[in-house]
Amino acid sequence: MSYLELWWFTVENHSVNASLLENIETTFFGNELNNIENQFNFESSHIRCFAHILNLVVKKSLTVIDPKISKLRNLIKKIRSSNITIQNLKEACSFSRIEYLKPILDVPTRWSSTSYMLQRALYLKKGLTSFTAKGGKFFDDELSVFNLKKNEWEEIEAILNFISIFEPVTKEAQGDKYITISTIIPYFNLLLDTLEEYSQTKKDKIIKKSAQTAFEFLNKYYDKSNDTTYVIALILFPRFKLEYYKSDTSKTAVKPNDMKKVISEEYKKYIKKYHFSDNQGTQTQFDNQETFQEKSIFSFKRARVDESVTELGKYL
Repeated sequence: MSYLELWWFTVENHSVNASLLENIETTFFGNELNNIENQFNFESSHIRCFAHILNLVVKKSLTVIDPKISKLRNLIKKIRSSNITIQNLKEACSFSRIEYLKPILDVPTRWSSTSYMLQRALYLKKGLTSFTAKGGKFFDDELSVFNLKKNEWEEIEAILNFISIFEPVTKEAQGDKYITISTIIPYFNLLLDTLEEYSQTKKDKIIKKSAQTAFEFLNKYYDKSNDTTYVIALILFPRFKLEYYKSDTSKTAVKPNDMKKVISEEYKKYIKKYHFSDNQGTQTQFDNQETFQEKSIFSFKRARVDESVTELGKYL
């Protein structure tokens, strides 16, 4: 493959990758004629990893939430560091008639680990409370400083419900057996609308602030998601086509005709660049047809073909 056929690179959002793509443009496409022909631009040719964007967004919102879960995190650290404490938790779980599962400690690099930590803690709530709260059957005075009151457990549950909105989108974005770029714009719109709703309607101030933080951070990347590349990927996905833009009721919705113009212009450039005939495949040849009946059938089909309509127009 010639370097002139390079169009896009899918890499994470690190500044080093942006510098790499800029150097590729300068080194290989410094010739203005080549660059016009190839349409390579280090910014628009950079397909940002959506899963990585989501990770950055949630981690940013967790900086607001973190003080609310630091006590629980410290309790889990303390439990996991002692075999005796783990054994006590097992007994507490047995007494509370819940199956013991080892507490999960989150890590800074993956926001989902915080979600799993909160889920597991809520599952172990009775066991944890029985040896951190005074009067509990397995009370441990050393751990009493980490005891979570009723309102603190409620806050943890609210936090889990909030960050869980990112989980299904993250799982979809991490798929490696199917194309995900066509879903980027819909997922951006879905998350932005949901975060805006959270920031306006939730009573919990911490959740509202966290949602607003996530919204502002995600919105910075949204402008780049309306790049031609993402629009083309969405429209060329048979499940969406232009119907997505026709049915999109989000506050960031754009007009279907505007998107049709975008993909039509790119289509013309592509046809011109590779010297394709836009009506290839519409001409019917009868040389190999043996009967008049067959010829008549093909003629009938051909009569219904409007050759003034492009292949893209037929698709849309």
